[in-house]
Amino acid sequence: MKDRRPKDRMVRLEEIERVVLTISGIHSIMDRARTRSLVEARYVFFWLARTLTNKSLKEIGKFCGGYDHTTVDHGAGKIETLITTEGHGIAKTCLETLLDIGDGPYHPPRKRSELCGHCDSIDSTRLDESRGYVCAACDHRLDSMSGR
Repeated sequence: MKDRRPKDRMVRLEEIERVVLTISGIHSIMDRARTRSLVEARYVFFWLARTLTNKSLKEIGKFCGGYDHTTVDHGAGKIETLITTEGHGIAKTCLETLLDIGDGPYHPPRKRSELCGHCDSIDSTRLDESRGYVCAACDHRLDSMSGR
């Protein structure tokens, strides 16, 4: 499968872990406890790792202490849903910290099936006041929210 993530935005799992731990205030994402704050932080880690690295779901789960790839996918999916519906603060803050963004409105990364038709990026979109939604990677205008 072709890697569609921009090479200049690759982040190491250790960097993601450090940012998630710092922002969420927990001590370890490898803890097997199921407290809400720990599970939420772990899911944010899963989502960020899936979005910003080339690591497989299995590799991400292994890094976190041996979680199954389906658990990683489920957790990342939950955060992605929360971001789209509620703007999920911790995930947004972590992403902005990792990518050193913070200017302008935040728009979450698009689903893998919704690629920019110009550069095939699954990068974040941004809202341009005059042109509507554009791809953050190539600045190509996206027609409606279909990704093309």
